[in-house]
Amino acid sequence: MHTKQQRLNIYKQYLKQHPEIKSGKLEDIEEMIAEDFRKYMESSMSYSPLNILKKTFNALLKLIKVSRNKDLMTTVFERIKNGDYSNVKLDQESIKEFASRFPQGVSDVNFTIPGVNQKTLNKFKGITDYHTFYLVGQSLAMRLL
Repeated sequence: MHTKQQRLNIYKQYLKQHPEIKSGKLEDIEEMIAEDFRKYMESSMSYSPLNILKKTFNALLKLIKVSRNKDLMTTVFERIKNGDYSNVKLDQESIKEFASRFPQGVSDVNFTIPGVNQKTLNKFKGITDYHTFYLVGQSLAMRLL
């Protein structure tokens, strides 16, 4: 998707926008970016009146070439959402870095639910990826509402 240098530039930009991040560790920054992307995708798929108003306002601003809160992260998120990276081949350095950090693949990453311990979550054998996890949470939330 991005070379190591491009990723470092993205992280540097993110740190500038979030001076409250104290550690500066790449893993922490990546987690925060991932969480921001999750929120970005959820809001882009929401049809609440407030979100429709925000989307309409942003579309109008984009139409007149003005950008509200337009930054590198939003651009990257839009490109991911639009599939711009779907045919991009990773460089060998990025592949090695990913393999060393996630030796079991992405299924090695744990999901969390506030107030539910990891042992209980591990009992949900049908939830093996983020998408399923998100759909289960969404359906539970809709049922409660």
